[in-house]
Amino acid sequence: MTATNRQDLYEAGALETDPTRSQERIATVHGNLARSGMRTLSVLLADHHSVVRRGLRALLEAQPRWKVVAEAANGRDAVAKATRLRPDLVILDISLPELNGLDVTRLIRKAVPHTRVLILTAHNAEDLIERALAAGAQGYVLKSDSEASLMKAVEALSDDRTFFTSAASELVLDNLRRGNREVRSQRVVNGLTVREREIVQLLA
Repeated sequence: MTATNRQDLYEAGALETDPTRSQERIATVHGNLARSGMRTLSVLLADHHSVVRRGLRALLEAQPRWKVVAEAANGRDAVAKATRLRPDLVILDISLPELNGLDVTRLIRKAVPHTRVLILTAHNAEDLIERALAAGAQGYVLKSDSEASLMKAVEALSDDRTFFTSAASELVLDNLRRGNREVRSQRVVNGLTVREREIVQLLA
């Protein structure tokens, strides 16, 4: 435990003169520290462009208590490091060599359920956004978006919220509307007689 972390825990009341009681309280206080913003947010970066990773690291580590714990240049390395290091957040591109970002997202979410995944990519095709969400990503930001959007996304995911770029948000809303319409239609159809259903099918 570093001196900084120990001081945080002392101030939060987790460490006491009784070692047994201290250990019992540390786990609970860590959760409180995370919610209050006191705990360091650990981040794994996965992008096959080293210049992108360097830029992201500089941007993120300029913020207090955000720490890049590892980088990966391909999908397999990203999964291995996420599984070993268990970071709070993984920021990754869809276009990764050896294993694409969608499969990486799915594998990380399965191996480390508490780790949130933020997709940061140049691709804004609706089918990719939809597949990323289905794979378990909690955020989707375009590389063409502003730095402010990326920072807001990291803040949102660190607080167990979702964040989507405007295009992804529109897709999510469209899917919700479509799903609601389908549910309402199914309820109507289920309430019809056999003859009424035949008429609806003919009209369709």
